[in-house]
Amino acid sequence: MDSPDMERHRELLEQGAAAYHALHLDEALEAYRAAAALAPEGYEAHLGTARTLMRMRERDGALEAAGRCIALDEGRPEAYVVRGVVHFLGDDLDQAESALNAALERAPDEPEPLLTLAQVYCDRNELERADAALAKAREQIEAIADPGERDQLAALAWHVETYRHLTAEDQTAAYEAAQQVIALEEANPYAACLAYSNLGIMEAHARNHPRAIEYLERACKANPHFHRAASALGRILLMSGQPARAAEVLEQVVAHKDADTAFTRYAYALALARSRRRQEAREQYALALDQGLSGASLWMASWQRLWLHDAVRYGLIGAALLAALLWVLLGNPSTQAVTLAVMIVMLLVLQRVVGRRR
Repeated sequence: MDSPDMERHRELLEQGAAAYHALHLDEALEAYRAAAALAPEGYEAHLGTARTLMRMRERDGALEAAGRCIALDEGRPEAYVVRGVVHFLGDDLDQAESALNAALERAPDEPEPLLTLAQVYCDRNELERADAALAKAREQIEAIADPGERDQLAALAWHVETYRHLTAEDQTAAYEAAQQVIALEEANPYAACLAYSNLGIMEAHARNHPRAIEYLERACKANPHFHRAASALGRILLMSGQPARAAEVLEQVVAHKDADTAFTRYAYALALARSRRRQEAREQYALALDQGLSGASLWMASWQRLWLHDAVRYGLIGAALLAALLWVLLGNPSTQAVTLAVMIVMLLVLQRVVGRRR
């Protein structure tokens, strides 16, 4: 008969697996860590921890947990798959390929490493190799007897096909493949979350911002740790004239160390500035500059740091008004020139007033 600790360990693994599948990742992580505490030599608890942290985009923690799995049993493939996915998500393509090939050496008939390997090839623009890996994975998926597992991996295969079409800039085929993922949402909520993100980004490229926001909000709701989708959502909200909502979303993104990039922080600063939160915006512009902002955004952030300072802003406005007054008094401008100048000022004032109301 199993000891009470072993029974509890098994219960925790079952709870973790259910929460992991449903994308209740905080709950899954808690269950898996509790299971690992009861049985430190248990492979499954550490594997569940690694997979959960991977979906939470916690790179270092996922790699550490995967390393524990390998130390316990280097002959099993699952931890190498986790390593491969984590490195792929971090754009470390050579390390991703190495880890995925290690998984395939241990389990040649497993489709999951092939699916991620196909995405690695897409990122290298090696589309023939990507197609071959995806086709082989699909063959292996079709041979799976369990319908639930088969549908789960089929959804992931459709996601990879979406990725492949996006790489080839075939928006129509990518959109159709993403819809196939959505049709299998019950079998694989994680793949569906990725599909909603891809659909949102495609709609944004098509300038259909309301639809893009709808898709991206569904992705973020499904997995609040999916910072790539949240970053895209914040930017589109900003472009749609919803700076307060954009700031709320982007604040969560920049708070995550692995998702904190200079350009995301720049977008957050811009959302704060447009929400009239000037001091906070100046602080975020400064952080974005410290993190290596480049290009036109660098100059815009530098200017905004000055403009959002009350003394500088009012000084510049005062100087402009004084220059205009001197022009009228000493420059002897024509009536038409004065009228044009007044109209420009009125347009600028109206633009700011309307912008605030929105």
